[in-house]
Amino acid sequence: MVVVAAIASPPVRGSGEQWRAVAEEIRVFIARHGTPGPASAWSRLYLFALAEARSALASFRLEPAEVDDLASDFLEQRLAEVVAEGNMAPRAVFRTAIVRWTLNVMKQRSREKLLERAGGDRAGPSLSEDDLVSAHDATAALAELGVRDRRILTAVWLGEDREEIARRWRVERSAIDKIASRFSLRLRKEGSR
Repeated sequence: MVVVAAIASPPVRGSGEQWRAVAEEIRVFIARHGTPGPASAWSRLYLFALAEARSALASFRLEPAEVDDLASDFLEQRLAEVVAEGNMAPRAVFRTAIVRWTLNVMKQRSREKLLERAGGDRAGPSLSEDDLVSAHDATAALAELGVRDRRILTAVWLGEDREEIARRWRVERSAIDKIASRFSLRLRKEGSR
């Protein structure tokens, strides 16, 4: 792959038309030669993907290098999805797919950490697979919340007084209850799927 050449250039957020043009160039090259290319098109797609991934994943609070790695891994494994015949919106396909890809990677990492903790603490209670999945789902859902709501819920779960939490965040006590209630409802809905 031509990732090395692209790294020297700063990521550029391509327009939808630029994405379509580079995808078509790669698609034609693959049809003729059986490999992704040409190098110049791959470099442009890679730079577009880095910039788009950084934008799409900004709320995930990941390090830029981690976002770049996710974009590279995604393109390496699922390039065909982005440049598929008939795909008139490769930028939108990439943006949606990289968010899903990242959520799956984060879920997997979370699951691995939970399993590691469960296996590493033999003195504590053992967790069933259902407990681990529930904890993982809660962690993933919590990661999707804004900073304020995540911190408020963490304080609630740690048993802090809700009145004190409300004072600290300068909100009504009822707002704390609503945040906790909405999150609990969301977990129940996701758990029933």
